[in-house]
Amino acid sequence: MITSPSNQHIAHLRSLHTPKGREQAAACLLEGPHLLAAAFDAHVTPRLIVYEPETMERSVEGRRLRGQIEAAGAAGAQVYEASRAAIERAGDLGCRVRVRATRRLLGVQPE
Repeated sequence: MITSPSNQHIAHLRSLHTPKGREQAAACLLEGPHLLAAAFDAHVTPRLIVYEPETMERSVEGRRLRGQIEAAGAAGAQVYEASRAAIERAGDLGCRVRVRATRRLLGVQPE
């Protein structure tokens, strides 16, 4: 479990908030369970998923999403459980989203 807000994966997610970070990583940030579920529904597997497990267990939708996260891990995605503090560090200030993921940008030029 990632507990440090300065973890390399958290720093990577944080860097995707800037155009420069997205361009260098050729990736975009998916924040929140709704965007992640939409990606899974579109048969898109993120490269990296960081989530807070306790939050996922609170609802039927969360448990379903956790199953999809586990399947993504089996398909090759890097999947990490993380503490609330680490997850919050990966996002915008004040954002209370407990799931973050990245997706490689294919054929898309950053603005």
